Amino acid sequence: MYRLGLLLFGFAACTPPHESVALADQHRTTIQVEPPNSLSPGALTLYFDTAVLSHPGDDPTDCPSASDSLTVLVDNTPLALDDSGGWDAPIDGTSECHQIRFSGTFTPNPTAGVISILDDSGAWTITGHSFAAFDHLVAQPAPHGKLVVESALGQALSYVELRVKQGGVEVGASSDPLVAAYSERIEVDGDSGTMALPDTLSGELTVAITGHTTNPVTCNGPVACKVEDPIDGTITATID
Repeated sequence: MYRLGLLLFGFAACTPPHESVALADQHRTTIQVEPPNSLSPGALTLYFDTAVLSHPGDDPTDCPSASDSLTVLVDNTPLALDDSGGWDAPIDGTSECHQIRFSGTFTPNPTAGVISILDDSGAWTITGHSFAAFDHLVAQPAPHGKLVVESALGQALSYVELRVKQGGVEVGASSDPLVAAYSERIEVDGDSGTMALPDTLSGELTVAITGHTTNPVTCNGPVACKVEDPIDGTITATID
């Protein structure tokens, strides 16, 4: 009994703070929104991305836990709380900060989107165009040996993957069929991306696209808001 009591006391003494933190007291939190995709067009996940210390501290705001009244609405539809956040305290002595996370399905407003994050201490809002909007890329005129694509909404490319085919044959693929002309071969500049193609290539190409562009939202409350629109689809491009 005595030894067990010492072990339990030692474990409790090393347990990081796990107290709820009101929105009004969260001063290092960025809201990150994972966009819908073609398979789940009405689904959305929202994270509280807080700049935490490298080790658990005495201040609960180092790794906030959700307050009991914390609610997230997307176009007036409440999301479910998946993770209440805060430090965990495994027996091996290490600790991991969990992000507060909400997710769920919603009926999107087709023209303008509003995310409301509320608790008893106040409210944060994120507003922009519809959160169900899908950006798409268009091919632009380019020098020979280059493929240039651009966001149709004029939004910055945050991530893009291109699979280029001609006549059903993949261009630039390696021996691994799962590896193709991916993002490391694309130079991104604002709302456009450029990919080098073989100099001998000409004619019509089919380009399958996946990725994200940045939704220029208005962010009121958090340190920052990162909201992205998904890119999905296939376009054709002609190389002269």
